[in-house]
Amino acid sequence: MPLKCQYVPLIRVPFLCLAFVTGIETNVMADGGKVQLSQAIDGRRITVFTSPTPLTTGPVDISFLVQDEATGQVIHDERISVVCRHLDSNQTTTTTANHADSTNKVLQSAKLVLSRSGQWEFLINIESAQRLSVQVNLAEPAVVDAWFVAVVTFPVAFVGLFLLREWIVENQIRERHRRKRSFFPC
Repeated sequence: MPLKCQYVPLIRVPFLCLAFVTGIETNVMADGGKVQLSQAIDGRRITVFTSPTPLTTGPVDISFLVQDEATGQVIHDERISVVCRHLDSNQTTTTTANHADSTNKVLQSAKLVLSRSGQWEFLINIESAQRLSVQVNLAEPAVVDAWFVAVVTFPVAFVGLFLLREWIVENQIRERHRRKRSFFPC
């Protein structure tokens, strides 16, 4: 009966952990996020969400939920445009929110890339309501510290090397048993 190495599937675990830890990205993939504003205007409740949380330079998702204030029913046919203005440099970016960019079809989403950190003002134009303004602070994206990477990856590497050693020893034992049987046929 051949010996089975119990460590072969486990040898993948350190590599998966390493890929998970080092492969973390800040992609914007979901609607919703942090509520920046929820306000009743002209019989409508407008809620503004931003993602990622906390806001950083790079891809940003601004999502909107427009509801009838009296009934709470979602109003789907509002036309919403957004002008994003950096307060220090007056750099502007304009976009339109829609349901097509939104994974949650209750929300309208505007996806854009903001390249500067600092204070931004989002001027929100809703077809049937007043203009809204939201000020947010965008931080620089977090840089993974080399010390953090070392602290996380070294234990994973040592476990991986240990499992590799165990696998090699197990294969050597299996090979010795195979050779013994070939020298002493029954």
